[in-house]
Amino acid sequence: MSELNTSIFLVPGEFTKNQTTCLLVLNSVAKNVVDSRRGKSNTHVFGFRGKPVSRMHNTAWKNAWRRAGLPIGDSVLSGPHNLRYTFARRLRLADVPLETRKALMHHIDGDITVHYSPAEVGELLAAVEKLTKVEGVTMLRLAS
Repeated sequence: MSELNTSIFLVPGEFTKNQTTCLLVLNSVAKNVVDSRRGKSNTHVFGFRGKPVSRMHNTAWKNAWRRAGLPIGDSVLSGPHNLRYTFARRLRLADVPLETRKALMHHIDGDITVHYSPAEVGELLAAVEKLTKVEGVTMLRLAS
């Protein structure tokens, strides 16, 4: 979309979990990455040895995870799906409204979006701290 100075992609429903076409909107960083790949293949953006990447949770992913010093172990969720959680949480931290996050995550149900981007502790603290500033409300004080 040249008038917006960005790139968008339409992913056909046959490739999505809920079988609906999804719109991928790229920010400036993602656009620069995609632009740097233009002309390297006629059929795909990212590849390995000239072929499209067909799956992500492979040895290359696991090696990159380990080299980055990220936590490992049976209790650690360490697959590519983490990218969705990171995306959703960063959108929330940037104060992107729920409806917009829901659309960007391609969720039909907003509850799923909240699962991916729950309230942060700091956000919860700020919310309850607002109660101390409400006029006409007496806060209960515990005896020490």
